[in-house]
Amino acid sequence: MKKLFSKIWKDPVWSNILAFSIITLITFALSTIISLIKKVSMKETILYMINYELSVKYLLILLIIALLYRIKFLLKKRKIKYSEEHKKLDRDLLLRIKNKLLPHTESIDFIRYNNFAGFAYENKNLQDFFHFVHIMDDPNFEFIHEKLNKSLENLKKLIPDFVSIISLNTWSLENNIDFHTVPPEWEYEQPERFTKVVDKIHDLTTNICSAYDILIKTGRQELGI
Repeated sequence: MKKLFSKIWKDPVWSNILAFSIITLITFALSTIISLIKKVSMKETILYMINYELSVKYLLILLIIALLYRIKFLLKKRKIKYSEEHKKLDRDLLLRIKNKLLPHTESIDFIRYNNFAGFAYENKNLQDFFHFVHIMDDPNFEFIHEKLNKSLENLKKLIPDFVSIISLNTWSLENNIDFHTVPPEWEYEQPERFTKVVDKIHDLTTNICSAYDILIKTGRQELGI
């Protein structure tokens, strides 16, 4: 709908037809309101507006036209040309994500295949995600390209949720604090809680990997890396 409106508005003929239609509808609505208030016919209302309300009518039309041109200006302004400088900034950020923040061979690869259903894992295997949450609010940590940024925004929602559920529902092993696990005894003592937590963790890991894969594939298509 938004693209269709923008296309029509940019067309010199259809934009005039659209503007005229909007003005006509507003004028009709105003006439109807006056007719109901004064309890007179629509014909008498229109004559009243023509004979006594010309200044108000034309002022309203001028305001509507100014508003429509303002909308057109804002739509045009929002469409920023994706320059080579923008591409360079996006390429640098994507390389930073691929090589330093979320390399596919580290935490991403671990959650892609790990089973969190009561099995212990080493804390360091999830450190990429904790670091990601720490830096993701940096105003420079976003893409200019719309598709790339959409994928990154998905990761910004999913990864904090994953970190939160892991932090609240896993504990270190008694004999080794470097390893954590969803308490395996929950499967027998609190089966509903165990299933709910494990399913949520696995849903998040699946969605994180999917969003990450889309980001990398989109980067390869749009930036060639």
